[in-house]
Amino acid sequence: MARRYETNYRLKGGENLGDPEFWNRRLDDLDRRIDGNEQALSDVDAVADRIEGVALQRLDNVVTPLVVETRERIRNLSRVFQADSVTAVTPSTGTKTLFILDGQRNTFVALDYVSIRSVADPDKAMQGRLVSFNADTGELTVQVDAYSGTGPASDWHITLSAPPDLLHAARTDNPHGTTAEQVGAYTKAQVDALLGDEIDDARNAIVDGAPESGNTLKKLATALSGLNSSNTTLTTELGKRLRFDTADNLNEAQRGNVLSALGLSVYFRGILGLNSKDALRGEVGISSWAAGLVDDTSAAIARKTLELDTIYQRRDWGGVKRGTLLNGFHNGSFRLWQRGDVITSGLMADRWWTNSTYATMTCARSRASPNDLLGSESGNYAYINLTNPTGGASSFSIFGQNIEGVRSFAGRRVCVSGLVRKGSGAAPSFGIALVQDFGSGGGASPRFVATGTAINYGATGIWTPFSAFFDIPSVSAKTIGNSGTDRLEVQFILAAGASSPVASIGIGLNPVGADFSDLQIVEMPLGIGDVIPPYFRVPASLDEMNCRRYFTKGAFRDIGFQNANTGWGRRIEFPVQMRADPTIAIVNTTSFNCSGFVAENPTALGFTVTTTAQSTGPIEVVGTYTASAEI
Repeated sequence: MARRYETNYRLKGGENLGDPEFWNRRLDDLDRRIDGNEQALSDVDAVADRIEGVALQRLDNVVTPLVVETRERIRNLSRVFQADSVTAVTPSTGTKTLFILDGQRNTFVALDYVSIRSVADPDKAMQGRLVSFNADTGELTVQVDAYSGTGPASDWHITLSAPPDLLHAARTDNPHGTTAEQVGAYTKAQVDALLGDEIDDARNAIVDGAPESGNTLKKLATALSGLNSSNTTLTTELGKRLRFDTADNLNEAQRGNVLSALGLSVYFRGILGLNSKDALRGEVGISSWAAGLVDDTSAAIARKTLELDTIYQRRDWGGVKRGTLLNGFHNGSFRLWQRGDVITSGLMADRWWTNSTYATMTCARSRASPNDLLGSESGNYAYINLTNPTGGASSFSIFGQNIEGVRSFAGRRVCVSGLVRKGSGAAPSFGIALVQDFGSGGGASPRFVATGTAINYGATGIWTPFSAFFDIPSVSAKTIGNSGTDRLEVQFILAAGASSPVASIGIGLNPVGADFSDLQIVEMPLGIGDVIPPYFRVPASLDEMNCRRYFTKGAFRDIGFQNANTGWGRRIEFPVQMRADPTIAIVNTTSFNCSGFVAENPTALGFTVTTTAQSTGPIEVVGTYTASAEI
């Protein structure tokens, strides 16, 4: 850029320095020259950036492939010292010949010593010196010095190795005369000199002046072994103490002893459920006139008048030794009878079954009168009657419920309770037994009778509460089958001959021939714990949903147009998902222009009902079905 000092900036005599234009011309020229320099500098920076980008791109295009290629060559360098063979060889010493795979022969570098190892069984291996290798044929000959494993293999992986130092491998001396000083270690004498005092101090701290008879662990063990019997006695006696930090395991008799020792009266013991209600009434002086106070002689009406049922329902039983499950039974109030109100064999009220070889067992739904079973959630109860007894000593009559899963209540103490009434007859008792059934398949353990007990009826015509406690064994040492039918059976035994399958329970059951007519039973809870549980009123909708997992029924109806001899089908969905794929029965069918009804593809969610049109035209199908997935 040319200089302009003489022409534009040099001051001359006579110029008006106070004239603004004098300075504006010069400043404008300076600004133009500075702006031009700045624009030129920006162009230079742009050109430099472009040159730098082009240079970096050229470097990336040329150098990067070289780097990648070099890295790949380095990475694959070890492959030239490896190869594979499928030659069948049994590991042993001596000369072995293997053939390298065709694609590896030209690249394999065979060095002086190789290792040969099975891919599938790494314990099979050989090491040896290379005798020869033919890259054209892939033949590799090795003199094996060492091997491991037995039996042939044909999946060998060959790698570079080094010969073992067999000369020194078996030596236990010090062939090179290495000293402790050379490796920075202490000699035995130095260790004794350094640690002798510390060892003595530690020994003295442990003994701490103990007498000679107890200054070693062996002497202490000998002395303690003589106290085993005393320890056992002490443990037994401590076990008899009354616990306050956890739940006690006292039985009824032991609790009675505790209450007597504390001076509690029979009345208080009766409140705790240790005596009968008759003894309790006698102790507090309540006689038959008490019913007159509420204008009726019915105990149920008395409870209702005094609102005792309401109080009982409102009481919070949680945390008062009541157990965590109050209704192990489904349909314990016998309010759901999907199969009909009167059943003579097999399954009766939902989830309840019968089995009788002694007599005809009739089970029916009975509805209480207005003054009967006050406070019952449904007013229903089961009526069971045995007629036409023909069985002998091997006969029996039982009913019960199968609780899904043999693990149910295993290792727990449970209580079965309810209300029972004998309408007529003189039978003194019935039996309750719990049976663990481990299902079938998969080496399932055999059925096991967990326990059993006898229950006495009350006076004829009176609803009498009953209860029975059972300690159910653990199943930890048992094998549960894979059929999905393992269960806990709760059996109510009405009749059992001396040689019947249920006689082995070993309880005093009624002999065959006794009168078992007109048995009535209702509101049966199965609860965990050692106190009689109340009957927990399950909502009807929930109880029905639980029952329909095992048995359900429904109806279908459809109309349509179908060609002759062609099939028609409709998918039926169950109201709830069933326990397992059910057995379907189609009953009470009516139809127009079609024949034959078949249930196909049953699952726990539903099934398909199909039929065949007889001629081309409209069809109508109507029917009902039952689906059973009972255990």
